Amino acid sequence: MASSKTTVKKKPPTGKKKAPEQAETSTTLEAAPLPIPALSSKDRQLLQRVSRFLINIASAGRAARALREGYTTDEHKEGWRLWRIAAGESISLDHWLDELHAAVAPERGKSLEALKQIDAFENLWFPRTRAIVRRVVPREHRETFEGVFFKDLTQQPLGPGVLQSVSTYLQRVEELTRSKLPGARVVASTLAARGLTDELRKQMREQIRQLATVQQAPSQPPPDPKARHRAAIERTTALEDLSDWYNDWRTTLTPIFPGLEGVALGFVTSKGGRRSSEEAVEDEGQEEPSPDPGA
Repeated sequence: MASSKTTVKKKPPTGKKKAPEQAETSTTLEAAPLPIPALSSKDRQLLQRVSRFLINIASAGRAARALREGYTTDEHKEGWRLWRIAAGESISLDHWLDELHAAVAPERGKSLEALKQIDAFENLWFPRTRAIVRRVVPREHRETFEGVFFKDLTQQPLGPGVLQSVSTYLQRVEELTRSKLPGARVVASTLAARGLTDELRKQMREQIRQLATVQQAPSQPPPDPKARHRAAIERTTALEDLSDWYNDWRTTLTPIFPGLEGVALGFVTSKGGRRSSEEAVEDEGQEEPSPDPGA
């Protein structure tokens, strides 16, 4: 008996062919905003030379000669525009303070535990000291002693106020050995016997000093990461474009402004005892070379 084969026809594909899955690449600015580039020595030199050129080209004789080579008002404006962006006109100080914020923020997190320790010290030793005073100071002097020792000194809620209250407390404990108040030395020796040793006081003072430093550091909210990203791209691009712009005009105009004029415009740096490019920025009072006869 002949076997019969069943042929299954393949359906023609419908719709578009599905592309193979590709790994997603995160481009979210919040994940990794570009850092704003700090100016390198080369960048600063470029900005100095371009500013020299832009300032010193703006005189009647020089502008006329540069115009004949194609250096127009629009080109001059473009140079200033690129220079301002590259120099950081659009970058807020918050962007730079963000670095300080990033450095201080972890310390602020760590300081909370230390602040709790100081608060616990206050909660332990303030009432303990008051009780010791009420016991060891002669009865007729207790109210006076307590009033002097605890003047303007009360327990504070957990927060920066604890630093000041505990600092004042430690100072007054250390003054007990020199105090003329009746019973002061007995209070000091009793506190030491109960655990308030020189070492503990030193430790608490160091913690207070460190926390006070963190508290005084400026607290700046981190700037918008998108704005930081844009500022980083703008500055980097502007520095590159400014370099190309300046190289173009330096190449074009150097033959037109030889000698000291080239130095004044930042094109060349004088050597051999002559003025450096930083010293030859201004040449006011000197008569400019007269334009070419064909000007």
